[in-house]
Amino acid sequence: MRAFRLLGDYAGGMRYPDSGGLTPAARAKREQVRMQAAELFAAGVAPWLVAKQLRVSRKSAYAWYRAWQAGGLV
Repeated sequence: MRAFRLLGDYAGGMRYPDSGGLTPAARAKREQVRMQAAELFAAGVAPWLVAKQLRVSRKSAYAWYRAWQAGGLV
């Protein structure tokens, strides 16, 4: 069994150093979806419904909701 190194392996290093490996166009699309989510949150739509409507995971929708509540998604 090999031991973990703290840097370089996933346990200590970055798994996706460049925004998950997305292209600039895909990053722009993802940001557009996040902004749509913020608009829906402001309209009182529940995160699980935002996830369903925007076709994203519930985990993402709830993370965005927490960021929006904290003032981080505008």
